[in-house]
Amino acid sequence: GGDPPPATPAATENPQATDDLQQKVQKSIQNHKETIETCKKEIAPLKKILDNMIAGTNTSKNYLKKTKGKIKDFKNERKRSGEGIESEMVTVLKRFRIEIRAYHGGTLHGKDVRKLMNDSSDIFMLFANILKAKRMQVRRQCDRSSMQKV
Repeated sequence: GGDPPPATPAATENPQATDDLQQKVQKSIQNHKETIETCKKEIAPLKKILDNMIAGTNTSKNYLKKTKGKIKDFKNERKRSGEGIESEMVTVLKRFRIEIRAYHGGTLHGKDVRKLMNDSSDIFMLFANILKAKRMQVRRQCDRSSMQKV
């Protein structure tokens, strides 16, 4: 049972076929190495573009984060100062004894809706005045802000 395996006929009977096969394998390996080098050369500029895109994205993310923080701070300050549109509109509703119920998610219900509808023309005229005044105020602030940047 210890007989050695039979030798392959191509390797023992035809040395020229073995040399041809070895040359084909070497040529194939060389072609693959050249392809790899070409790909490496093509990847380098693409990697630079990708790195620039990532840096730009990170810059944008940081700017967005700062801007969101500033907006949040601005809204909080406006609410505390009572100068915000929402606080002025709530004040109008309170003048008409209309309450926004926090336990209902800040919505109007029942008798408060009836009060709003009964006095809607007066209430919405006051809302319009508030919005127009705030729009003018914001425009003036934007004009001043753009003049300061120049």
